[in-house]
Amino acid sequence: MRVLENVPDTSLMVDPDLEYRRWLRTRRVTGSGLARGLGSRGISVDWEAWARRAERALDVANRGDWKSLFAPNATFVDPHNDSTTDLRRISSQTRHIFPDWTQEITSIRGSDTWAFFEWIGRATYTPPGPSGVRIPVTMHGATIIEVDADELVTYWRDYLDRKEPEEQILAGLKNGSAA
Repeated sequence: MRVLENVPDTSLMVDPDLEYRRWLRTRRVTGSGLARGLGSRGISVDWEAWARRAERALDVANRGDWKSLFAPNATFVDPHNDSTTDLRRISSQTRHIFPDWTQEITSIRGSDTWAFFEWIGRATYTPPGPSGVRIPVTMHGATIIEVDADELVTYWRDYLDRKEPEEQILAGLKNGSAA
């Protein structure tokens, strides 16, 4: 059991549950204990600029450095992968399946510690074997991130409809599509 230090005294608060939940949101339990709370840092993140940096980092074909967006020991989760800190595996997995992956961030909103963005991913799927079939794939999704004081991602969670690319790939295989 973890012992939380510096827990606010709720006995004098007007709405102790609300204030305690606010305090908890400024803390993040990690494998090594409590990370420093960021709360309201008074720093305004330029999320549009961050989105453009992220798009460059997510450009697999041009060797974007997606991992550079992350703080050490950051967590990644998506519908295909359980929660992991192994960003190298996630990056390699994407590069293997979609070597020309690009991602356009179409909208982004956030505060000083988190952001939510919608995106469109585009790539070409080439099935194993000598078929020569290349299937264009477009995916739509949304991502929630948490960032540290250096605007590096500490938590990344993708949401997407896994059927969307699956249906495109199956249709392409059926039709023998070429990109």
